[in-house]
Formats: sequence, C-alpha cells, structure tokens
Amino acid sequence: MAADTSPAAGTSAATTLAVTTLADANRLADALADGPDAQLAARLCDLLLAGRPDLASAVFSRALESRQAYDNASLIPFHVALRALSLFAEDPAREDALRLARQILDRPPAPRLIAIGGVSGAGKSTLARALAVRLAPPPGGVWLRTDGIRKRLFGLPPEVRLGEEGYRPAVSRAVYRRLVRTTRTLLKQGLVVITEATFVRRASRNAMQRLAETAGVPFHGLWLDAPVEVMMARADRRAQAVETPDASDATAAIVALQAEDVRGRILWQRLDASGTPEEVLERALAALAGPPPA
Repeated sequence: MAADTSPAAGTSAATTLAVTTLADANRLADALADGPDAQLAARLCDLLLAGRPDLASAVFSRALESRQAYDNASLIPFHVALRALSLFAEDPAREDALRLARQILDRPPAPRLIAIGGVSGAGKSTLARALAVRLAPPPGGVWLRTDGIRKRLFGLPPEVRLGEEGYRPAVSRAVYRRLVRTTRTLLKQGLVVITEATFVRRASRNAMQRLAETAGVPFHGLWLDAPVEVMMARADRRAQAVETPDASDATAAIVALQAEDVRGRILWQRLDASGTPEEVLERALAALAGPPPA
C-alpha cells in the first residue's frame, strides 16, 4: 500500500491529544476530511482513549460534513475498532484499547432518527451535539445541520457568514433536499442520525417522519421552546462571538421573524429550552426514553 502523503498525514496522536476545545475539534476534522477513513479513525481512537468522546463525536460529524460524502460513514467506527485492536496487539497492557474495540463491535448502533427543531437561539446545535455522543456507540451518532449544509453548498466552512444570497428560497429548498437525501443515506446504513434545523415549515417536519417510516426506524421529533427574548439575546451574543464563531447567521431580528413564521401545529415533543444546556439535555433524554407523542 502506498504511503499516505496527504497534508493531514502528519497529524500525530500527540497533536490529536492537544485537541481540548470544540474549535480545536473543528480544525482537526477539516484537516482530516480529505484523507482516508483509516487516518480519521486513528485520530478518533486517540480522542476516545484520552477520555474525550465528546470531541471524538464532534470530529466524526464535522469531518463527514466537510466532505459532504456519507456513503461509507458506517465503516468509520469499524476503522476505529481496528485501530484500537492494533494498539492492544502492540501492547497487551492497553486494556483500554481492547475495551474500546469491544464497545464498538459488541454494541452495534440501534438506528433511529431524532429531529430537533425550533427557531434560532433555542439551543438546537448544543443539544444535537450532546445527544450524538449519548445515543450511539463510539464515535457517536451522525449530526446533520442545515447551517452546515448551507455553507458547504457555497464552498465555505460553517463559521463564515453568508450574505442574503445564501438565504434565498431556492437555496433553502436545495439545503432541505440535501438534508433529506443525506438522512436517507445514513439511515440505510443503520446509523443513529440527528437532524437539526429550524423546521418552521410543516412539510419539512413531516419529511423527517416519513424518512424514518420508510427506513423502518424509530422517529422522535423534539421542538425547543424558549421565550423569544431569550432566543434573541442568545442569537446576538453568538453573532458577536469572535473566539468561538458559530455556523448560524441568525441575529435577534431574524429570530423574531422566524418565531412569527412557524407553520402548522407542532406535533413534536416540546421541550423547555430556556435553562442551561445540561437541563435541556436531561429533558431531551427523558423525552427520548418514552414513546413519541401521538
């Protein structure tokens, strides 16, 4: 086999373990996205063995998003297991590596689709990222977000702000079509998928449920609610952030418009999203433990 000479090939385990923040994880994922799956899996394995499943999950979904290629997503966890088994074979004292491999190989994911909706500033991304770690074996479920898809359609990383041309109706329709297509691809592979969007249109919410029904997997829709003033304040703080820029371009004014534009009765399970991320996560996990609302 030819040596890997891609730019990310020099990314060592030491470099991986220097990843301590979400911004670090994003940069690592973008660097690895164009490389082979085995290389990405090696870095995921390093993060998992370092006790950072949250960052491993973030790198996993971000690298797939950067590629905008999901056909082989289900193979990456197996590459992670192979990497862990290789480490154990090299050093039988690495029982942590053996445990990780067994965690992946002995616990295949139970495919399901969780859709998270709500206007900007409700905390959808924070919740989606947290659920991706908890609802599937390492390296986690696949998190899909319309903000990321939209930016990638323009060849941009998610943190770069788009002008009005990025939010024309034709672009938004293309974004949702890609979300549906990618979700279908991942569900066919037997993966846990978490989709995140405003889902203000009833048709977009119904499309998610139909995808799950067609794939024969459980579906749960979560709608995040909070006072409009709270979500407007969050959007403004996020828009002004410099060190941790976000994929969302929504401002307080856009939040107010979205809140007035919700179409149709919300049949998804409503969650109070006005509290801390930890409180919202606990509410979501409790909701997901029960049956979907009728």
